[in-house]
Amino acid sequence: MADITFFSQGFPIGSGSSGLGFYGSGGFATSIPISSYNSYTFTTNSAGTASGIQVNNTKYTASGSGAINGSGSINLLAFPNYLMPINVRFTNSSAVSLLNGQARVYDRTDINAGPSGVTAYLASVIHPATGQTLTGSGSSGWVNASGSGSTLTTHTSPGTSGLSPSGSSTIDTRHDVYLAISVTPTAVGSKLFALYYSTEYL
Repeated sequence: MADITFFSQGFPIGSGSSGLGFYGSGGFATSIPISSYNSYTFTTNSAGTASGIQVNNTKYTASGSGAINGSGSINLLAFPNYLMPINVRFTNSSAVSLLNGQARVYDRTDINAGPSGVTAYLASVIHPATGQTLTGSGSSGWVNASGSGSTLTTHTSPGTSGLSPSGSSTIDTRHDVYLAISVTPTAVGSKLFALYYSTEYL
């Protein structure tokens, strides 16, 4: 039986009222100025008002680069899997290949409607090494993934822990998709949105 679960640093998210919250340079519950990007990411409740654990933060700095946890800007291809704030885990009772995966951010009601007052950027990361000087094979640029018109196509068959031992031909009972996410508000006030992921397998 196929199943999809969302994790952040090993913690399940998105079940019940849990999720991720994105905040400004002052940490939890601080606002992100318009046209700026998130400096902190925490697990939180569905309203973003209860502080859970602080998780890794990825921040847009340019179309092909970003910063992790407040460090200097590096190429997206140098982002390692283990530092990504989102791990989409696909599992199945038998080994399969994963293809045509797509991720988007929506308004929590209609998966085809982008969130209001905020723009979300996503990148697919395939970089099993822990160092940030090597070059992975993930996204070379951020994708504005707000609504159905702008979706991120994730990489084919990453396998367990995104190791992708046979490249796009990897067959496994588990596939780990790692995503970098960065958000920027276009209007004042709290913004509520959700991540949607779909894929095919055979």
